[in-house]
Amino acid sequence: MKPLYYLMFLVLISSPYATKANGVDSLLQTIQTEKKDTNTVNTLIKITNILRSNYPDSAYIYAKKALSLSEKLGFSKGENAAIYQLAVIEYFKGNYEKALEYIEMSKVILSRNKSLQKELAASLNVEGSIYKNMGDYVKAIEVYNQSLKIAENQNDYHTWVLVSNNKANIYRREGKHDKAIKIYEKALNLCKIHNLEADRTLVLGNIGLVYKEQKNYEIALKYYKEVLAIHRKNNNKRNAATILNNIGNLYGEQKKYSQALKAQQEALDIREEIGDLPGEASSLINIADIYLNAFRDYDKALNYAQRGLGINRKTNSNTDIANALIVIANIYKEQKNYNKAIDNAKQGLSFLDNIDALSLKKEACRILSESYELTGNYKDAVICFRQYQEIKDTIFSQRNRDAINNLNRRYNTEQHELELASQQALLDKEKTKRSLYLGIILFLVALGGLSFYTIQQKQSANQKLKQLNEEAKAHNDELLMAQNRLKLANQDLNSFTSMASHDLKEPLRMMSSFSQLLKRRNKNLNESSQEYIDYIIDAAQRMSRMLDDMLNYSTNRIYIENMEYLNTNEVLATVQKNLQLRIEENNAIVRIVNDLPQIKGQKSLIEQIFQNLIANGIKFQRLNVRPEITITAESTGKENIFKITDNGIGIASENQAKVFQLFQRFNEQYEGSGIGLTTCKKIMELHNGTIDLESEIGQGTTFILKFPK
Repeated sequence: MKPLYYLMFLVLISSPYATKANGVDSLLQTIQTEKKDTNTVNTLIKITNILRSNYPDSAYIYAKKALSLSEKLGFSKGENAAIYQLAVIEYFKGNYEKALEYIEMSKVILSRNKSLQKELAASLNVEGSIYKNMGDYVKAIEVYNQSLKIAENQNDYHTWVLVSNNKANIYRREGKHDKAIKIYEKALNLCKIHNLEADRTLVLGNIGLVYKEQKNYEIALKYYKEVLAIHRKNNNKRNAATILNNIGNLYGEQKKYSQALKAQQEALDIREEIGDLPGEASSLINIADIYLNAFRDYDKALNYAQRGLGINRKTNSNTDIANALIVIANIYKEQKNYNKAIDNAKQGLSFLDNIDALSLKKEACRILSESYELTGNYKDAVICFRQYQEIKDTIFSQRNRDAINNLNRRYNTEQHELELASQQALLDKEKTKRSLYLGIILFLVALGGLSFYTIQQKQSANQKLKQLNEEAKAHNDELLMAQNRLKLANQDLNSFTSMASHDLKEPLRMMSSFSQLLKRRNKNLNESSQEYIDYIIDAAQRMSRMLDDMLNYSTNRIYIENMEYLNTNEVLATVQKNLQLRIEENNAIVRIVNDLPQIKGQKSLIEQIFQNLIANGIKFQRLNVRPEITITAESTGKENIFKITDNGIGIASENQAKVFQLFQRFNEQYEGSGIGLTTCKKIMELHNGTIDLESEIGQGTTFILKFPK
């Protein structure tokens, strides 16, 4: 080797980069004694591959040296390998435009050498991943499919598994879990057959993600911890950080915020160490979400989110920039800095033009609508709320389209099997032809037989295809009939609702009208009689309002008409008056422990919540135990919390998550329809609040209402 190269490698060995990964020292020693320059290039590529994940800056130095030496030697394979490594390094660092430039250089080199098809499949995999991270899923899928085709033709199982995993990740992000799982399972099977243990670990981690998204947290965590242990054992810091990020998200969804914060912070520390800019930004945004939603620490949340935004601007990912801006807008909204919330939400939306990121757009429109409303700009608030509803409806429609597509899956699968059978028939035909050279007569006989067989196969395939078309038509007809039945059912429901509204309220109007007439015509009635008549009139009017609320619920039309600040002490007084007869009949005690704070809401709906919960406390009482209902309240910086505690029969732990579902009843000894708590939950959601419960069998139940200030 020339003295110049000796000097170059001595410098590299003395640098701190040389000792950052196992095996690098020995490889550098090999370079000093290597006599063949192409082998030196290959060794430099090996060093780059070792360092690129955890130390991309160090890897960049060696890749550049490998490229320079390959160009001098005219060594195209080494030149492509070096350029590929540079593309991967820039991808890891989040420099997507630069990474794409290197990929194009690689494709030009590979196009001149047909023996490097495996390398072309690998380069296309990186290109697809770049487009995926840039949010261009359509282009990413297109490039991945090109890579898969080449890898399959070359029997390159490692690349095939990696590309399939990346493709499945896109489907998982889009919520197409069935399609993603099918690809993951096929990749796992290939890993098992060809003993691709490292690739198997990657796929297992993504299967854990699917279980998390399906709320099966226990199984997801099991997958994550198994994969994390393997990555730590192999010192694969980039993948370890990714799994820690997933574990943090999983804990967050379970509201285990301290554990979530610990995992996200560990992931952030690793990503900062290895220079993973996109991953670092993702961790910062996740930590900001935890401080905002769990701890209400707005200053820390804003600090982390702004750091994440700064990194996302460097990586030039419009989707990630928009996500950070929308998180910042939400923080400002919670701080009541509505103007900054509006500015950041609008900026976030501007980065989502021509990007199909409906969830982010929906969140931005929600923040804008609420912020405009709170600043008194009702016109823009209504416009943004309509946009929010339109996006929400679009997301719902997309899910419906996926369900309808499942009806055609069987047809498509069988059609694909027919295509495979046809391809196999052609292969058999070619094999038969090669064996027919034994003689012209045998050839003609065999060819005639094969022709006859092909005709039969074609007729059979056409018959089966005709049958499948008829089945598909039958499925479509059934779907159309179901849609028509649903339309008729909705019409019947609307007719019934209108009739019930008129027929049920008419007796109430008569009761109220004749009571008022009785009071006017009998002015000499004593004070008690007039009070009783007032009770009748008041009860009829309250019952009419309650009937309206029930009918509104049955047609999904419960909505807020008039929000005002309410004195909850007066609300509870009205509720106790409504329940006076039931309280006396059951010898119940309704106790208000402290002075209750004001809340903002619609009076009739708030009365309905408290009335339902107190009435339940009286109804679901233990035998020979006097019902006691206690109402307490406390105020925090952001919300008013009410607790309604009874000493009744309690609710079993396995039923507590179901009590707010429509028509759910768990004790047939007590009468009721099972819609009261469902109505309470719906009313709380309309007030941007929450309802929860704590209960033990035989000890009673505490319902917890949280109203935002």
